[in-house]
Amino acid sequence: MPAALIYFSSGSIFNRSLRLKARRMGYRLNQRGLYKDVMRDRQGVKLTEGVLVKGVKSERDIFRILAVPYRPPEDRSI
Repeated sequence: MPAALIYFSSGSIFNRSLRLKARRMGYRLNQRGLYKDVMRDRQGVKLTEGVLVKGVKSERDIFRILAVPYRPPEDRSI
């Protein structure tokens, strides 16, 4: 649910930026959740889906894991 809230309450640029940050840290973020241990080849093609990160109960948890300061939905419209 927290990942879906971020997805549906944020602008497209913010969403893409947060997903890119997650990807660079070895995660995958989509509207279904935050996944860790995602493996990609040199071209960036996903080799494994990864494992859903447990314990994510709020949007703030996702922001904290990705080391991004929390921004409320009204500040994510970009």
